[in-house]
Amino acid sequence: MEITRSIVADGRVRLGLCGRLDATWSGAVQDALAECIRNGQHEIELDLAEVPFLSSAGIRVLLVTHRQLHGIHGRLAIVAVSAEVRQVIELAGLRALLAAAGAAPASAADEPTCERVERADAHYEVHTLQRGAQLALRAIGDPQTLLERGVLAGALATEQFPPSRLAVGVGAFGSETDGCLERLGELLAVGGVAVTLPGTADATPDWLLCAERFVPEARLAYGLVADGPFALEVRFEAHAEAGPLPLAALIEIALELAAAPTIGFAVVAEAAQFVGARLRRSPVGHAGGVFPFPAIRDNLDFTAEPVHAGGSAVIAGFASRQAPAALAPQLRALAPASSLTGHVHAAIFPYRPIRRGRIGLSDTVRTLFDAQSVAGVLHLLNDWRAGTGAGQTTLHRGALWCAPVTLAEDARR
Repeated sequence: MEITRSIVADGRVRLGLCGRLDATWSGAVQDALAECIRNGQHEIELDLAEVPFLSSAGIRVLLVTHRQLHGIHGRLAIVAVSAEVRQVIELAGLRALLAAAGAAPASAADEPTCERVERADAHYEVHTLQRGAQLALRAIGDPQTLLERGVLAGALATEQFPPSRLAVGVGAFGSETDGCLERLGELLAVGGVAVTLPGTADATPDWLLCAERFVPEARLAYGLVADGPFALEVRFEAHAEAGPLPLAALIEIALELAAAPTIGFAVVAEAAQFVGARLRRSPVGHAGGVFPFPAIRDNLDFTAEPVHAGGSAVIAGFASRQAPAALAPQLRALAPASSLTGHVHAAIFPYRPIRRGRIGLSDTVRTLFDAQSVAGVLHLLNDWRAGTGAGQTTLHRGALWCAPVTLAEDARR
């Protein structure tokens, strides 16, 4: 089979197929369609005029792609078809794909008005959600004492995570203090979901979702917790010629758009790669701390090279250009020769496309977690060591929600 690709009006992509769409070639067609979706092309047209035969394997490819695109408000349309294939499509109950060919794609006029920002690295669409919205931020615990001396400063803090709460830190699920102390690991909460990777060598990520009257709860050794609405939703897409967007660059634009020195943010994105670390065992009780060599090899997993290439992610964090004293111990440098600091965690998933336009944070986050396939949880880092560093997390496209933060009265607790 021959597969050709062309761009038509309004950014739609058209695939022309020539040959039998059967079990032998269905995989190649599926790969071509998947590549279009990964490239952010959610309006796909198929020209099947030169396809003399369509088997059940080919029908499955059409159905799977149609459902996937429909779920992200995209469209698969058959714009030309041979007589033989038309009969199979109609008998298989897929006439809607033929009818869809005459439907006009969604236009920019159908989208809510937004500010469009063009930069050398990416295109941004900025939607105002709530003018003047701020997040009330609390800093919990003492990371320096725990990570450098293995001592927990005070009791574990019990926190619940409703949809309006954003959090990152080190914690564990459970009600028994001793059990939680043994499992302390990377934690993030956003949109009514809390996820943690227990600090054990063979751990797998675990998560809790809000449901009816149930609200996720965890015990935190340290972290940052914020309450309130987001002010902005920012859709972003890296320019192909510039390559994937570095996370630090996205955070910089978020700080600029929020017009604030410190922000809280959440991101749902299609990623190119991830760079970070995670606790392999709870830091409690290790008198020498987490970082001394050679114990660090048992205490931490570092990404010596980028991982989870081509995955999707839910990212939560806080960033600042001028960190208040109460927050400084919780933040780390995000870029070389820069005042930018942050504390950022990611829950990583196998690739799943993010639909265009305005989307709801909670619904989008839940959709990813409902797939029951969290690949990992990382504390995201920028490894800028010359020659040997792994770099930083980079993203293709997605949505970011952000708001300025104010310190709550108990921010120092």
